[in-house]
Amino acid sequence: MLLTDSPEEVFASIYKYPSTFSVIAPGRINLLGEHTDYNEGFVLPAAVDRAMTFCVAKRADRQVNIYAIDLNETLSQTLDTLNPDANSWARYPVGMLLLMLKDGSQISTGFDMVFNSTIPLGAGMSSSAALSSGVALCLKNLYGLSYSQKQMALLAQQTEHMYAKVKCGIMDMYASIFGRKDHVIKLDCRDLSHEYLPLSQEEISILLVNTEVKHNLAESAYNKRRESCERVAEYFKVKSLRGLPMERLMEAEGQLSKEDFKRAQYVLQEELRMNRAIEVLTQNDLRGFGQLMYDTHEGLSNLYEVSCPELDFLVEQTLDLPQVLGARMMGGGFGGCTINLVKKEDVEDIERILKEKYKLKFDLDPSTYVVSLTDGCRVL
Repeated sequence: MLLTDSPEEVFASIYKYPSTFSVIAPGRINLLGEHTDYNEGFVLPAAVDRAMTFCVAKRADRQVNIYAIDLNETLSQTLDTLNPDANSWARYPVGMLLLMLKDGSQISTGFDMVFNSTIPLGAGMSSSAALSSGVALCLKNLYGLSYSQKQMALLAQQTEHMYAKVKCGIMDMYASIFGRKDHVIKLDCRDLSHEYLPLSQEEISILLVNTEVKHNLAESAYNKRRESCERVAEYFKVKSLRGLPMERLMEAEGQLSKEDFKRAQYVLQEELRMNRAIEVLTQNDLRGFGQLMYDTHEGLSNLYEVSCPELDFLVEQTLDLPQVLGARMMGGGFGGCTINLVKKEDVEDIERILKEKYKLKFDLDPSTYVVSLTDGCRVL
């Protein structure tokens, strides 16, 4: 077995028989609407051509075997002894399986599975959501289950909440499941309705620059940001911050903690930016959209305080580069990637410039990825 072997070849090599089918589950980017999903706001994510690929087949007994190709790690359990804490990644496939069994799904026999990934870890492209969503689609098709796409997204979110202990919103798994080629998803995180907005990549490239850092306490800080928003919503006796008038927040500035006030101020500003973003995208005003990205980064850095020196540096370096239409940090924060809208003919030059500047400043070599918008989870 070689690292260059396809997942199908790896499956056959390990289990000595061919897989029944394969599933692809993409990572995601989010162009705008960061940290608004758990505040019932709007977001603009898209599935991208960095993905996890799964091969699976049903067994006759109750054994469950999962092999993570990239990690060279195997999980072997039975349906009667499922343990989501076996290792760091087991919580996602095992958690999904436990939720489906608890839901009454008719899963009476085990399965063999392998998966690999081209989603860079720690880059803010939601590899965990792809893992949960991909396993959900595998199990749905393997056992003939009746879950809708929306139900699978909700199960993937519950997996994060219950087994990874991250109180994330719905955006990541929704984008992985509902993605459409050459489109972004305008997702309403209150009622989970969505529409597709075209984003042509004929003239622009979407460039991700990975800081190669992940500062400590990222997950706990994420949960604390959510708790701040919930406290402010409770103060105003509303279900979420969505739709709260900015003037009401400003009037209560002295009644809220400084930290909670700043978190809520960012969320309400981002809601206004999202409304504007829909307008400029509809007009194909990508320069205007890029300015909104810069504004979002400023809010994430100064009000929501989830950025870091490395992310701020990369965004700042683009301000004097007219080939870059917009840039910001992407994802939960404290490391990971910046997302940049770059004129297509200049993307290689921008990659080189940002790599050189970042290396000089931090003595780190950032990874870069040019991504394309693609379809969501699907059986191959």
